[in-house]
Amino acid sequence: MTEFMVGSVAAGKIPYGESSTGSNLPEPKELVFELDEKAKRAIKTSETNFAELIGQHELEVLQYEGLGKNALKTYKISPDATAQLIKQLAFHKLHGRPGVCYESAQTRKFAMGRTEVIRAASSESKEWAEAMLSSEKTDSKRFMLFKKAVNRHLQYAAWAADGQGVDRHLFGLKRLLKEGEETPRLYDDVAYGRTNHWELSTSNLSSKWLDGWGYGEDQYDFVIVGGGLAGLVLAARLSEDSSTTILVLEAGATGDEVADTINHPGRAYYAGLVGTDYDWKWTSVPQPHVKDRTMAWPGGRLLGGSSALNGCYLVRPSSVEVDAWHELINGLDGADNWTSEKFFAAMDKSETFTPPLQDIQNIGNIQYVASSHGSSGPLHASYPAYLPQIVNHWTGTLANVGIHPSSDPSDGDASGAYVTTMTINPTNWTRSYSKSAYIDPYYRPNLHILTNAPVTRIIFDGTKATSVEYGQDRHTVKVGKEVLVSAGPIGSPATLMRSGVGPRDVLDAAGVSTVVELPGVGQHLQDHLASGVVFTTEAETAGSVFANTSNVYSTTPEFLSYVNPAIAYANTADLVGDAAAFRDEVMAEIDNAAGQIPSSDSSVIAGFKAVYTASAQKLLTTSSGQMELLLALNSPGAITVQAALQRPFSHGRLYINSSNPFDPPVIDPGYMANAADLTMFREGLKLARKIGETEPLKSVITGEQLPGANITTDDQWNEWILENLHTEFHPSCSCSMLPKDLGGVVDAHLKVYGLDNVRVIDSSVFPIEWAAHMMAPTYGLAEQAADIIKAQHPSSGGSGGGSGSGSGGSGSSGNNHSGSLPRFSTSSTSFATMGCTLALVLFSLVF
Repeated sequence: MTEFMVGSVAAGKIPYGESSTGSNLPEPKELVFELDEKAKRAIKTSETNFAELIGQHELEVLQYEGLGKNALKTYKISPDATAQLIKQLAFHKLHGRPGVCYESAQTRKFAMGRTEVIRAASSESKEWAEAMLSSEKTDSKRFMLFKKAVNRHLQYAAWAADGQGVDRHLFGLKRLLKEGEETPRLYDDVAYGRTNHWELSTSNLSSKWLDGWGYGEDQYDFVIVGGGLAGLVLAARLSEDSSTTILVLEAGATGDEVADTINHPGRAYYAGLVGTDYDWKWTSVPQPHVKDRTMAWPGGRLLGGSSALNGCYLVRPSSVEVDAWHELINGLDGADNWTSEKFFAAMDKSETFTPPLQDIQNIGNIQYVASSHGSSGPLHASYPAYLPQIVNHWTGTLANVGIHPSSDPSDGDASGAYVTTMTINPTNWTRSYSKSAYIDPYYRPNLHILTNAPVTRIIFDGTKATSVEYGQDRHTVKVGKEVLVSAGPIGSPATLMRSGVGPRDVLDAAGVSTVVELPGVGQHLQDHLASGVVFTTEAETAGSVFANTSNVYSTTPEFLSYVNPAIAYANTADLVGDAAAFRDEVMAEIDNAAGQIPSSDSSVIAGFKAVYTASAQKLLTTSSGQMELLLALNSPGAITVQAALQRPFSHGRLYINSSNPFDPPVIDPGYMANAADLTMFREGLKLARKIGETEPLKSVITGEQLPGANITTDDQWNEWILENLHTEFHPSCSCSMLPKDLGGVVDAHLKVYGLDNVRVIDSSVFPIEWAAHMMAPTYGLAEQAADIIKAQHPSSGGSGGGSGSGSGGSGSSGNNHSGSLPRFSTSSTSFATMGCTLALVLFSLVF
């Protein structure tokens, strides 16, 4: 404590009055200290008693390979947290229970030296200690539990740093609260005051009031809201400049606890994370045009976001779609950042392409052009290690119904039939996603990632973001340069609205003070809708292999890399025949359609008409896909040809209805409000049925299970569709990049209109729903955004090491670490690989 106080006084952090020369003080006098015989006898007796006491101890040594200083340096684990855990392990070894270890922690709130008392034991440290002492636990399991215990300790640190604890001096320093500051509510809890479970924190966070030695900082150049796909790309790219500090605030966990589920893509079908605590589990409001059904809207709530739990589809949009987007923003400063040429180059930058295995290429009739892909990006792009023989029939069958096989779907024309690239690491057949590709392989001390830290709002001084508030306890962190909102198509507009940026009527109704009125926030919401025709089969499917528990192959990484890669994109002519006539019918309804959108704001209405016109006039009569067709083989005894509407003319919105940041937003996608969507959907499912009735796929089909042969007329199809459609999990467009007078939320530099230093960077900014899956374009968006930001904030010197090599680690055996994960997070490894030994010499008391 004295060391902290002296250092703080020296740093000028503590006011201690005016200085004095001491000229009026009396001369110092020497105090002579001599031991008399009584004191000497007491010392001798103490020494004897101590020797006898030590003689009753048993000497025990605990030795564990790989848990020492090298581990702390390599993986940036808090030394203080580690020391506490080692104490817990030692005590547990001796006594079979957690030890009551106390120490002090400095706080951020108390300028005059307040400290907190802690009890460092936690349920997580107990579980780790038990695993360390159990011969049945593996090193990987022990390290996973160790990380959990460290993360719990860091959470205690955050609480204590904010003064959320019990005073070390029995409340004696309450008077050191800053003037006008309320006493923490925790102190009013009588039960808490009587308990000895004071599980708070220790001094591993430095204080803005007192000098400390920990990792914490309370200001960063860039604060990234959301550690999902785009957020982690930004974190990696911006931290390449070692002079720039970045904090990522992620609402969910690291995902390390469920790494096995994440790493094997096929588990997304059989035992995935949808519906678990790693899923936001959003739901829509009842949809009046879809029989008042509510729809589940999953979303990844962990590092990597939905890239950690999705189907791994790395499908790019067509260049005509990107050109339509560019025309919508033409005239905005920076619009040329979003030409087809630059956007495809950004997608290339994100990936390293690996061709398929030869037998896989033969089964799938896979065609590709390697030069249309990236060759040195962090993200792996490849193909599964297993394909059912049924896939061999896909492109030939599609050719027989008039949809051509594509030889190069990644170079600007995504139409046709093909086996698509997936985000699969071919070195170990695991999922490659934003965390494993962009974060795990690199150590950047200037990049901090804080998990379980949901952002509650951005705080402004006028129109400048000065800090970001997060967590249940509403902690804040200061912003040096910019806030980058990357919370996804639901989280990003919700974050803006909770911060006072959005439609005024929504903010007023929710009780949120308006900072900037921006009517387009949450508007223009679009989504893909899907359903499928299910056929029966006796041929081998991925689902039948997985269901055969005696088949050892079903648990291998090779098999679990399979995620239905056979797809096709059908254009308007493939579906309705006369594309020009259908376009004219759609355009004739534009005013009626505009009257159905959930906004009366003139700019939002104008923006809807602009997007509607672009979708109809620019895209309906091109080769661009309007329906996706997908061969799904993940059920035993079944072949499903899924049809998914790609570019809906029905737009919805999302909004907040309370000021509580932990209340979910209201999601109203407006499904099927436009009749053109139902027509397109119906014709897509008819085509799916035709595919199953066409050779060579027909040769392995024994019948139609759903919707069944009794569904034949348009009315019957329509009824069945409305009862069975579901989201394809691709919402976007809720913070559209459009001119402000078209209801835009961000400009071509991704800056939020009306704010000085806030950008939105994720799939919410696309104004047009792609005929593609969302990952590839979102990776490209984030890569391009990082370059835009770097251009505005040139490096002041230093390099954090590139993120551009193709060695991005992935999966349980694919990590290729050159350091650690950023602070506040840790990376998996084995105790046996740390290269360091720690011996604990313990004295066991015998009573």
